Amino acid sequence: MLKQSIKAVIFDMDGLVLDTESTYMLAWQQAATSLSFSLSMDFLQSLSGIESRQLEIAFNEYCENGIDYQHFTKLSSSYWHAHVKTTGIPVKPGFFNLLDVIKQLNLPYALATNSKKTNALHCLNVAGVADVFKLIVTSEDVVFAKPAPDIYLKTSALLGVDIQHCLVLEDSAIGVNAATAANAPCIYIPSVLPANQHAQCQALAIAEDLNKVAEYLLQINQKLSM
Repeated sequence: MLKQSIKAVIFDMDGLVLDTESTYMLAWQQAATSLSFSLSMDFLQSLSGIESRQLEIAFNEYCENGIDYQHFTKLSSSYWHAHVKTTGIPVKPGFFNLLDVIKQLNLPYALATNSKKTNALHCLNVAGVADVFKLIVTSEDVVFAKPAPDIYLKTSALLGVDIQHCLVLEDSAIGVNAATAANAPCIYIPSVLPANQHAQCQALAIAEDLNKVAEYLLQINQKLSM
């Protein structure tokens, strides 16, 4: 159980606020098929939370003979944009409920993502939540992306709240590692199952969705107020 008070909340984006990871996986699969190779689901799920600059390394390591990564990303981007233009990007269950609780508790909040800023803003806009986050910190705002702690340390500094009082919400092992390295309490809401065991051990708690996080936040606030 958390021993210090929560004074701010920091959200990850992909797989946590937005259900973007399934759309990325679909686009990667479509691009791979068009280039006559395949990607296993295990490999695709291993990319959860990975920073864009590391994707090329991961894909080239997976494809033993290497790939024309620039062509691959151009194709997958085309497939992705076509898909989200038609279907949109879903907001994860419980997000708006949790947001109401955060506002009820009068807590500042921010978004900290490994995505590039233009990509993050586009995804938020497509999902219809472009105006929700007043503070957005991306991989382009720090030297080292997650799993390094930089993004969370910078976000807490911009919020003006000590990192030990910032509750981080993460869906990937990479994100939980970053929060732990920053010395921030973290709730793990896995977007890929089974949940990563190491991330479970590192996290303050594990929750099935953001509705459960809202309940947990209220419980924490109540117990720390007693």
